[in-house]
Amino acid sequence: MTRNSATLTVSSIAELTIANFRVHWNSYLDDLMTAPFQAADRASDGKYKASAAVVARRLDLLGHSLKAARRAYECACDRLGDYSRERWPGELLGPGGFDRWLDAVRTCIDAARKDGRPQASDVAEPLLRFVLEDDDEHFLGFPGGAWLLVARAVAHVAPDDEFVLDIEELVDTGYLDEDEDLNSEASREPVIIVTEGKSDSRLLRRSVSALFPEFAEFMSFIDFETANAKGGTDELLQFGCMLIGCGIRNRMVFLFDNNTAGSAAHDRFVELKAPHNVFVMKLPQLRLIDAYPTLGPEGEMTADINGRACALELYLGLDALTDESGELIPIRWTGFDDKRKQYQGQITQKDAVQKRFEEKLARVERDPGERGELDFSGIELIVSALFDNLRQR
Repeated sequence: MTRNSATLTVSSIAELTIANFRVHWNSYLDDLMTAPFQAADRASDGKYKASAAVVARRLDLLGHSLKAARRAYECACDRLGDYSRERWPGELLGPGGFDRWLDAVRTCIDAARKDGRPQASDVAEPLLRFVLEDDDEHFLGFPGGAWLLVARAVAHVAPDDEFVLDIEELVDTGYLDEDEDLNSEASREPVIIVTEGKSDSRLLRRSVSALFPEFAEFMSFIDFETANAKGGTDELLQFGCMLIGCGIRNRMVFLFDNNTAGSAAHDRFVELKAPHNVFVMKLPQLRLIDAYPTLGPEGEMTADINGRACALELYLGLDALTDESGELIPIRWTGFDDKRKQYQGQITQKDAVQKRFEEKLARVERDPGERGELDFSGIELIVSALFDNLRQR
């Protein structure tokens, strides 16, 4: 981000607030302060705004989950020296300390929402005064002051409010250009999603951009076409081993199909004992296709195809899976897995299903209001499962 040479006055700050409560401020635009935002968050008044619910999910993607905040808080409390421990409120230490800290932060935000910004000097309650004091040893009373984890906790206690990043004073002093966009790449390492093939990667990337644009800069999909990489379960497994060996710091999710081959490869991947930043998951269970039409040696019949034939195409919506005559496009059973004692299935007319789905996406890209008329429940299920998986660490 461009930095002009204008001299800053003491009052020239970038300020992050929620419900009128000052969460963070600095005399320069801190990369950590901008990390929860993307360029599209800039409003007409020049401020960057995002709901707490969106910020929470963005931070989950980046690895700053509420669970991680709790773990970091408790570890930091355990490491406090004797001098710090003597001055630290006893209620915030030991079992339940993190939850009591959350309650104190919630109380401060509620007070700011109702009566203006509370100042530490005006607060009688020692615990709240401690949270509001500026101190090098803590940030809003969080020992160690891990800012992005604090932001995730704030989003948790004020889920219906909005984060606002105000950089107006820095613009007025010439420290920032008025038309300058945020650049938080230094602090943002988007989660990398690795799929079984290039069509999966392309369709999911486009789906996130069209249906979940608020997370588009926080998720990255492997570009198989540019890399001229082959797809498939075995290739994904080999690719995973290679990326793990490279020591990449980004969080990575290896996403296997919910079918026979994908389940087998998923189980083999789990045995790799990957580092903490590497996740493996299968496409989630589909409840609506437990009686789906199939073609096999015994002719046409309906079957529950979860775990046996659910590649990405089965998640593209019933409107994409239905042909011109109104019938669901069937699954064809192919090879038999001796170890799992089940057949592998794949959708017939795969290209036609993908084409209908891309036509749906094009409609939403032209007019987001059309989303409600189309079936994106399968994609929504995948994204929801992805978030559920990532926030567990």
